[in-house]
Amino acid sequence: MVISYAITQILMLCYYQIPYIASQDQVLLQNVFYHIRGNTTPPKDVVIVSIDDKTFTELKLSTKKPIPRQVFADSFFKIQQDKPKLVVLDLFAPHSQGEEEATKKVAEAMKLGPTTLTKIKGAGNESYSDPIIVDEAFMEIPMEITYNDKYQNLRLASLISRENTRGLNPEEYVPLLKPLNSVLNSNLERPNKFDLINFYGEAGTITHYSMWELLSDKAKIPKGFFKDKIVFVGFQSNIKDRGTGNNEIFNTSLPSSLKYGEMYGVEIHANILGNLIEGNWIRSLNQITEALYFFFTIFFLILGILLLNPLSSLIHMTIYLSFWFSFSYYAFVYLNYFFPGFFFILLIAPFIFGASSCVIATQALKELKETKKMLGMKEKLG
Repeated sequence: MVISYAITQILMLCYYQIPYIASQDQVLLQNVFYHIRGNTTPPKDVVIVSIDDKTFTELKLSTKKPIPRQVFADSFFKIQQDKPKLVVLDLFAPHSQGEEEATKKVAEAMKLGPTTLTKIKGAGNESYSDPIIVDEAFMEIPMEITYNDKYQNLRLASLISRENTRGLNPEEYVPLLKPLNSVLNSNLERPNKFDLINFYGEAGTITHYSMWELLSDKAKIPKGFFKDKIVFVGFQSNIKDRGTGNNEIFNTSLPSSLKYGEMYGVEIHANILGNLIEGNWIRSLNQITEALYFFFTIFFLILGILLLNPLSSLIHMTIYLSFWFSFSYYAFVYLNYFFPGFFFILLIAPFIFGASSCVIATQALKELKETKKMLGMKEKLG
């Protein structure tokens, strides 16, 4: 018991005091769960109008300069004519000289329905710096750009640490909650500060249309399609030197046909908004509950390994880990709860089993030698 307790404490200290260990375990576990689960049905009311590679090629846009404001004005008018519930402009749109009239048209299109601007942090500039556009926005919310971590959290990347989120309103660390509550006239359930995105599937799962299709004369998008929908407008283009910032592709915690589970930023935000509407994001346990769960789960696994003989110990470890994985997967997919730690223990448990077996084998050999020694002494005495 004492040895099991000591080993459990050491493992918990390693897990919680070395961020890399916990981060890798959690991302890998989510990745495996998403791979087994596969894609799920995204909300029908969330759609993306993407500025993709075809937008540049079909509209013959320069990749060396910002997209002309007139293109945005025409696109926004077409979207707003269908009377969507909300439009989220999740992109950079710096203007060039001589675009004053086109900028006014963008502002006029925004008047037709609630339009939310994303104020980008870490980008060197903001989505729209023009006062005329900012003034016509339904509201402006902060978003962020980071290329170092894997996106898995609902909250803003700059508020990942537990200390930074103390005392904050959920609308501050999950900014999309504010415009959503306003247009739905409701008070949606508020996520916890440590909850995770429940991705509906790999990149491209959420319904999306190219901005080129929106502006095409061939009516690629049915009239009225955007009615009562929440429409994201953002970049999904990886064309080199496309003129408006970096490629907006980020690593996530899910498998993907793109390399390393990559996804465009606008689709990550669309996943978050879908979660908020459906209330199906992945809940994380609070700090105390998670620590207690982790402690007792590890403790009883190690206790069984140390107390049983090698064969029984191996059977115990196999069944225990299988049950742990099955329970964690069920909780993730069907209950929308995340229980971490499986892969960390899966890596450590065989070493504990090996060490325990070695100790048992050493003791057995020692006892065998002593038995032989005693038998030898009896023979001599006989």
